[in-house]
Amino acid sequence: MIKIRSSGLSSLSDEQLKAILKRVYSKELVCPFKRSDLLLRGLNAVAEEGDLLFGLDEAGVKAVITAVISERRSIQQKLKIYGS
Repeated sequence: MIKIRSSGLSSLSDEQLKAILKRVYSKELVCPFKRSDLLLRGLNAVAEEGDLLFGLDEAGVKAVITAVISERRSIQQKLKIYGS
């Protein structure tokens, strides 16, 4: 199947993103990684939707995932403040 458009990392949960970070920090997942590296570790959804992370070095993967999680928390905090 050929993927036409990618939704970036928006379709992945925080837990899925944290699972990648955990494996990167523990050196279980060495960067840059490929789709097959994720599939072998049971991260199938990430392998399907994580194209943005492929080819990044360790610092890049950490920075991107941290930024995504931080952005989500910021949005959630603003929603709480404004009562939405």
